[in-house]
Amino acid sequence: MADSEERKRAYEELDAAVAKVAGLRDDDDDIAEFPETVTDWVVITGSQFFDDDGDRAGVVSVLPRHGSQPAFITAGLLQQALSHYSGNTGS
Repeated sequence: MADSEERKRAYEELDAAVAKVAGLRDDDDDIAEFPETVTDWVVITGSQFFDDDGDRAGVVSVLPRHGSQPAFITAGLLQQALSHYSGNTGS
């Protein structure tokens, strides 16, 4: 298992990567007019593995900003993303 300093550094690097990717979107016409600052984020990962019987299994991991953020922020981000991809506008 990663030690706390390694985990902290990894989340700092992830935070910088998220900010960099979000900053690249500022070139889009509608976003350039209203530049944004990333204040919250959550990364969702999917992993697969084979168990001892050879059956495929999977795990979904939720990685909130800094490794921890208020649940209402993480849940709100996930809900907005789901609404976006399901064609709903959300609130």
